[in-house]
Amino acid sequence: MEKQPEIGRYRRLLKQISKIATEASMTGALSDGNPVAIEQYNRILERLSAKGFDPDGLFPPLPEDASFDRVGVAAEMLSAYLVEDEGESPATRLPNIVIGNLGSLSELEKLKDLGKQIRENLPEWMREKEAGDADRMRAEADRIQAEADRMRAEADRLRANARRAGASDDSEAETVRANPDAIPMPDLAR
Repeated sequence: MEKQPEIGRYRRLLKQISKIATEASMTGALSDGNPVAIEQYNRILERLSAKGFDPDGLFPPLPEDASFDRVGVAAEMLSAYLVEDEGESPATRLPNIVIGNLGSLSELEKLKDLGKQIRENLPEWMREKEAGDADRMRAEADRIQAEADRMRAEADRLRANARRAGASDDSEAETVRANPDAIPMPDLAR
């Protein structure tokens, strides 16, 4: 068997594969990464087998068409199996921590239903948030365009005043009359 730090690296990779698989299963994001996750899991398994880790077929390689759910479960199970090979004994593990007060299985079922609701509705919630962001951005663009229109009108007014002033002593009028484009105009096309 290889040194302890190497097992720790494999465990971290497996945990990351599991995390990515969970995220992909819940949100549908990163789905193109499934073949990479499968290949990485199989390479880790192959390396472990080559180094003397062979629990009698307990962890078979994943097929190329395995779902992200299957990849996540396999990675999490192999990671858990490697805990003691990494040097962590059952006595040194932290105890399970229970968050909340689940008094019955029905309360656990409610949590399961909540997770299902989140998974089913998250894409829609994200679309609604993006739509709200787009509305705010459109409103900001309209505000900027209105300001640009106001500035163009002010520049036109100044040009007209400069033309009327003719040979005035006013240096601003002279500058505008000599070069009407000297007044900077923002170009805020929609």
